[in-house]
Amino acid sequence: MQNKLTITYFLLLVMTITTAILSSTFKTGFSVIIIIAILKFWLVTFMFMDIRKAHVFWKSLAISWGAVMFGFIIALT
Repeated sequence: MQNKLTITYFLLLVMTITTAILSSTFKTGFSVIIIIAILKFWLVTFMFMDIRKAHVFWKSLAISWGAVMFGFIIALT
């Protein structure tokens, strides 16, 4: 269990650094940055908040919230 959390932590760190690099170099990479943000949300939700062990309602709510936010933000751009 601890090994999965460590791997997830470093993956989140890499994704954060990637987002910072993309935001400073690419002005059209907004969609990629949003996708990375949603993936980070899902990693934190399922790994650190243990939603993966929760009821199906909470799992589906977390997945659908990310998908809805992604669609909403992309529709605004």
